Amino acid sequence: MTQFKLLHAIAMPKVLVADKISPTGVALLKAQPGYEVVEAYGSTPEQILNLVADVDAILVRSETQITREVLAAAHASSASAAPAWGSTTSTSTPPPSAA
Repeated sequence: MTQFKLLHAIAMPKVLVADKISPTGVALLKAQPGYEVVEAYGSTPEQILNLVADVDAILVRSETQITREVLAAAHASSASAAPAWGSTTSTSTPPPSAA
């Protein structure tokens, strides 16, 4: 295992919560051992581009748009998700409409 992969493997997972979700959901994420949770509600697109550079996951609702630029800037991100009641949307690649 390379030094980079080893460091990444032992690093705390970092989750960006870009849109307001249930406080219970945020609390559950924060309660996970080793998780770093960044709450960045109401961030500008430029701020999101800076924030995603070192996160492992991005949670959004409908306010924050996950564009090609955001995905390209999210070097470490392995997942983005839009939590919703009654359905789950998650993707690690842009949806067909963004291609």
